[in-house]
Amino acid sequence: MRLTRDTRPGTSWIALFFALGTLASTAESASAAAAVGRVTDGSGTPVEGAMVSFRRGEPAHARTVFTDTDGRFQIPSLEGQPDWVRVRRVGWKDLDLDRTHLPGDVTASPMELVLERETNPAMVAAQLPSNRG
Repeated sequence: MRLTRDTRPGTSWIALFFALGTLASTAESASAAAAVGRVTDGSGTPVEGAMVSFRRGEPAHARTVFTDTDGRFQIPSLEGQPDWVRVRRVGWKDLDLDRTHLPGDVTASPMELVLERETNPAMVAAQLPSNRG
């Protein structure tokens, strides 16, 4: 098989375009890291289905995921340090952490987030979507 250089007009520009696109996506993935962690109760039991939200920037941009059966979550491609993290689950008290209560780098090691049961029936009822006004 004989390999030759393609001499059709514009082919080198197309190759350059694809090469630059690959470099840009590589640089983007290098600057963005995933934040991982686990949501549990006070005794270490996983909290499945908890909503974990990371917010940053002005105007605020949020990324939200839900915990799996083991209480684990992963926010892929988190760019920069979040300003605020919120964990919510019906039947549990909300956990709100601002920048002063977050580790220096949320992507450096897994986060351990602990929720407390909501025991007030009126507060649990207020968490339900149908009761929001």
